[in-house]
Amino acid sequence: PRGALEFTIVRIIGLLVAEGRSLFSFGASLGVRFGDSENADPEAERALSELRSRGVFTGEGNFRFKNKFRPVNLPIYLCRPTDADPTDVSEVILMIANPDVRVRSDGGAAVSAPAPATEPAPATEPAPATEPAPAAAPRASRRPVAPSPALPAGSARDRERLLSAHGHNPLRLDSADVEIDLVTDSWSELDAPYVTEAVDALREAAGHGRAAVDLEKGAGLPFPHAVATMRGRSAEAMLCRSWPGRRGLVVQNALFPTWALSQLDHGFTPLRVPAAARPDADLLFKGDLDTGELDRALAANAGRVSFVCVELSTNAAGGYPVSLANLRRVRETATAHGVPLVLDATRLLENAAFAVAHEEGLGGRTVWDVADEILRLAD
Repeated sequence: PRGALEFTIVRIIGLLVAEGRSLFSFGASLGVRFGDSENADPEAERALSELRSRGVFTGEGNFRFKNKFRPVNLPIYLCRPTDADPTDVSEVILMIANPDVRVRSDGGAAVSAPAPATEPAPATEPAPATEPAPAAAPRASRRPVAPSPALPAGSARDRERLLSAHGHNPLRLDSADVEIDLVTDSWSELDAPYVTEAVDALREAAGHGRAAVDLEKGAGLPFPHAVATMRGRSAEAMLCRSWPGRRGLVVQNALFPTWALSQLDHGFTPLRVPAAARPDADLLFKGDLDTGELDRALAANAGRVSFVCVELSTNAAGGYPVSLANLRRVRETATAHGVPLVLDATRLLENAAFAVAHEEGLGGRTVWDVADEILRLAD
């Protein structure tokens, strides 16, 4: 139902207040233009403006949703020394999305970083004597991390040493070394026992070659093949890397920003199609695409489009679902232009449940039935 997510967040905040907590973070909304900088890098500004003009790396919908709750907004800056060679913006974005990729110092293509555990820690000055801290309970971590230098917390020099030991990529820091860890984009990154157990089970299944079979037989997906991945952005990268057709335009709705990283990294160019309704419209299915604009975009770029991509209940549109009727029209439009349709079905069941409850003509149908039809619309 509408407002369910907002209601849940308010209840969570209320429970945290009752527990004596004083801070609740919504995390980062990457790509939002928060204000002007006195010493902005003109080349970076130009590159980011170009991405925003294509509807990529904007984060505006995510930012608007969070501002419903009147938080205190703090800007996050990407900085470099003035005398250093600039790094391509797309490589910086890729580094944010994938901590295992490091950008070369010459600004060239990103290369896989060596395992952090094998990196020699830089020489450090002897740390000043401090009172021994009480032993802390060890925290489980699934990611290999470099041994952190024994540093007293607080000073800029200490932070620089710790960052240097991890390639100056904050996302490679162990969460135990960070006072407030906001790297919670994917559920698989949460440091909780139930998440660890689920991830370990998925890894074991994938290692024994059972994951695809279990998905096909157990989940009832209407596709001949299924592959399990650890997180959504891994699936995005796999699709873009293995796409068999042309590497051209991807006509899409407001996809999650990590999509853009995989698209740009594998030769695709995103082209966003607007929603059928304004964000402030009093409508239920504000995630519907403007199929007229979709038709015009496909016609204007005939022969250059790789695929149409639609994310269900997209975050960038405030989580509003796409109606089944609209998805059918999207399917018909894509087929008329000979272009395949890809669905990001992360919130498939949520979208299907909303359609069953509110869309005309779906009375009497089950959530699973509608979810199956939604998936069958995709290639």
